[in-house]
Amino acid sequence: MTTNGWKAGVARADITPDLGLAMDGYLGRGPATGIGAPLTATALALSAGREVGAEPQARSESSATVIVCCDLLCLSSTTLERVRESLRAQPDLEVDLLLSCSHTHTGPVTEGHDLLGVARDARSADYLDVLVGALADLVVAAVDALEPATVSYARAEAAIGVNRRRRDAYGTVHMEPNPDGDYDPRVDVLRVDRCHPVAPLAVVMNAACHAVSLGDLWRQWHPDFPGVARDLVEAETGAVALFVQGAAGDVNSLLFGHDAANPEILGTRLGEAVVDAWRGASALQPMAPVNHALSRSVVLPRLRPATVEEADARVMALERELALIEADAPDDPKYLRWAQVRLQNARAGRDGARGGASESFVEELTAVALDRDTAIVTAPGEVFTALAVRIRARSPFVNLFYAGYTNGSVYYVPTREAYAEGGYEIESACFVAPEAGESLVEATVELLEQLHRSL
Repeated sequence: MTTNGWKAGVARADITPDLGLAMDGYLGRGPATGIGAPLTATALALSAGREVGAEPQARSESSATVIVCCDLLCLSSTTLERVRESLRAQPDLEVDLLLSCSHTHTGPVTEGHDLLGVARDARSADYLDVLVGALADLVVAAVDALEPATVSYARAEAAIGVNRRRRDAYGTVHMEPNPDGDYDPRVDVLRVDRCHPVAPLAVVMNAACHAVSLGDLWRQWHPDFPGVARDLVEAETGAVALFVQGAAGDVNSLLFGHDAANPEILGTRLGEAVVDAWRGASALQPMAPVNHALSRSVVLPRLRPATVEEADARVMALERELALIEADAPDDPKYLRWAQVRLQNARAGRDGARGGASESFVEELTAVALDRDTAIVTAPGEVFTALAVRIRARSPFVNLFYAGYTNGSVYYVPTREAYAEGGYEIESACFVAPEAGESLVEATVELLEQLHRSL
């Protein structure tokens, strides 16, 4: 096999926390009591040069794009900057970092999620400190492992998810399966093979589906179906596999509940589709002398009440609701905690209406061109399916990996239409205004068009 100008390197770290740390993804669940399967972080470094020899090149001879895929719920832009700060201390290291999370709901609390009322204790803070160092080391290891490679693209479909916003006869939206709602079974696949000797090196799979198949009662660390899919792909191909979560804001796993078989079924379905596509992948030609990457900021307006009076009324209503729940003393503590969170967020909205909060979130978008037809673009949160579909429809890149939960997290970014419908995503975990989704689409398309013009 002759190289098509690429260099690639992979590295993996076990990031499984100790038992007893708080679990993320659901309120009121408590700490982890076991390990269902290890949690990992996996890095793939990609670089492209006009001349590539048979031996790995020195780190200083090229820049690289490094995507790090973590078995975690999400990581903030603050954590991203901490990892970047560690990397800046490394001599002769120039990377475009994409720090991505699978959004597994059976991993540890890392950030604290102040907006969601999820507390971070001292042990969780210590875990994050160690994690930052481990992720920086992982990036360095992947770059140091760069070697001549070929890179190819394929596309598949895997029915692993379902829209989770079902509207009842009265117009109320429930978090329940909605087979008629938006869902995209698309799976983008990147195949990377080493050249000396010829052998599979890495496989990247990009699909959109909440990693929640184990339900809210599961108390063991587990990567959910992405981990099962990785294991299958690695066993079948001999390559290191990475899972990149897509626009899964309104999509749940097709199976859900306290059953270890769920991730096995879904992960097997995804993994088999990826392996089939991997076998027929088409080679990409790199953008020499290095693969192109561009970043920009996107301003997402903050969700706030129309008037101070409206904000006051909502706070008072939620205070009454909380008092009733406290008096009822429910057996399941998550009902009480959600009432507290909703009240906390309503008070924050009231502060915003009074001028006590910033007008917007400023988040990062990054796009990386792999060739004239293929690119990766990031999104800092839980983007609704329809928004990613709109971006892909307008993208100058025919083959577009859409990496949600990457380089920060602003939580849910719904469509404008969803705000009128209501539902969990809007009422409990959304902090951006109805126009934010459109702002995200326009900024992403502009970035992709700018990147394509530069090639």
